[in-house]
Amino acid sequence: MSHFAVLVVGPNPEEQLAPYQENNIGDCPEEYLKFEDKETEMLEEYNTGSTEMAIMPDGRVISKYDDECYGKVKTGEIPTKTVPFKEAYPTFEQFAEDYHGYEKRNEKTGRYGYFENPNKKWDWYVLGGRYTGHLHLKKNVPGTKGSSKGRYW
Repeated sequence: MSHFAVLVVGPNPEEQLAPYQENNIGDCPEEYLKFEDKETEMLEEYNTGSTEMAIMPDGRVISKYDDECYGKVKTGEIPTKTVPFKEAYPTFEQFAEDYHGYEKRNEKTGRYGYFENPNKKWDWYVLGGRYTGHLHLKKNVPGTKGSSKGRYW
């Protein structure tokens, strides 16, 4: 983790900071976002890769991370075997959802991936921040002193 002290000069500091925010809660202005397409990469992984699966006493083969296996794979109580992704997940969509955590393809692109800001610098900021009250405004000069409460995206 890192912390920055940034000086924003002029009016509307929030507008000046907006082009550099992460899209970590989905409210970054769309004009700053680029779609990171992961479908081709995931399809290659699905077609050629494999994963360790747990072999249950009743013969079922399930994810070694399934709650049913909790702690038992690590101790050797439940054995594992390497299974191709295509065998573990009958469809690419199921692989994308269950293995990679995608709920569905992106509606705008029709592909698996996500939007992010390639110019991101921070996920939150505080006007004034740690330095609230350290820099003083000159008398009769307009400005904002800031606060110690964060602006989380």
